[in-house]
Amino acid sequence: MGWDINFNIVLPRNGERWKKSYPENITLLHSNQLKSFHDNLLEARQSKVLLDFVINAHHGLSFRAFEALGHDKKLITTNGDIIDYDFYHPNNIFILNENNIDELPDFLAKPFYNIEQKIKEKYSFGNWIKYVLDIEPHQAIILPKK
Repeated sequence: MGWDINFNIVLPRNGERWKKSYPENITLLHSNQLKSFHDNLLEARQSKVLLDFVINAHHGLSFRAFEALGHDKKLITTNGDIIDYDFYHPNNIFILNENNIDELPDFLAKPFYNIEQKIKEKYSFGNWIKYVLDIEPHQAIILPKK
């Protein structure tokens, strides 16, 4: 397919034994090699697609979903809850599971759908902090009910 993949995994302590389990095109980092928040944002801005894998202990959406929204990037995620948000569009967000990995090329070939600016602003950090602190003007952030 010819994809240029930049994929980094932070190894747990004593994680050297995992190195042989990953292909050479995946960068394995130690915790002392972590990139700064700024460097991560720069990489996200340069990317076409962002990845988001749900951790079992995590509930709700991760920062990665809002990063993709704010930077007009496609998102591949394992978080099925994202379909209930008003910014979900199947051209932009692929919910990955064990049965649909073969559909990835079709998803990546679809044109990006531009989300309304008002919706993007609602999930911006600036609006979020105003909403939490009840500073006007702000848009209310009503999360989907499950």
